[in-house]
Amino acid sequence: MDIAEFLAARLDEDDATANAAAGRSSAEWHPSPYADDPHEYPGSGEVLDAKGDVVIYDEGTPSGPEAKHIARHDPARVLREVAAGRTILRRHKPVRSSGKLQCEGCLTTFWPCPDLEDLATIWSDHPDYDRGWEQ
Repeated sequence: MDIAEFLAARLDEDDATANAAAGRSSAEWHPSPYADDPHEYPGSGEVLDAKGDVVIYDEGTPSGPEAKHIARHDPARVLREVAAGRTILRRHKPVRSSGKLQCEGCLTTFWPCPDLEDLATIWSDHPDYDRGWEQ
């Protein structure tokens, strides 16, 4: 598997997971308005969708800061990240120039270029990740 195939597969997985998570609610999530004061307000760890419906209930966890983190990485944001990743991947295709494989987006760099290598590190814990892609 080359780096472009690896990236495309990870982006497809993130896309499917985000769409599945957003399937029963809106894709935009928000922490409970009380997330800053979990001791005073019960339900401070809840995560709500854009309609105000509870996506994650506060049953002692997540904490207020954890709820903020979960909401910050809601399905809508993940889908924007997937779209950006796919755009980067399309821009940095391999092309043959003077008998060498180069990055179409960089034109001065061998392929895979540092941008794709950096992007791949997001999934460095994946079993298909190749440490050889690291600079």
